[in-house]
Amino acid sequence: MVDGFSIMCLIATLFYVLMPQFIEEGRLCWLRAPLYKIEKGEQKLFAYNDEELEKIRQGRANWEITRAKGLGELNADDMERSMLHPTERRLEVLTIHDAETAAESIMMLMGPEVEGRRDFLFENVDFSILNK
Repeated sequence: MVDGFSIMCLIATLFYVLMPQFIEEGRLCWLRAPLYKIEKGEQKLFAYNDEELEKIRQGRANWEITRAKGLGELNADDMERSMLHPTERRLEVLTIHDAETAAESIMMLMGPEVEGRRDFLFENVDFSILNK
């Protein structure tokens, strides 16, 4: 999972419904927040998903890994470096396709039709973990 994905879906759906031209003009962006900070001494790296974390971990024994549960866990320097620095930040322009997919997901998961939601849950959820 990616931090901020839920709110991104809701915001993309809002713009898709109310102001699709905003998306068509390439003016809706998603600023990614890092999920992990990997550091040793003065060296710091950021990973934005689990796959990136695994790549970074290779060959880096004894590095401290911190999982950010939200933006509030980043200090000002880390936020500036990982989210605001023009060459380091991850800024993704959302497309109409992204917004359509988000809107479809919102409607499937939260809309009135139960069948699609049920199918999704049974195909994607490991219910065995609920019995632990």
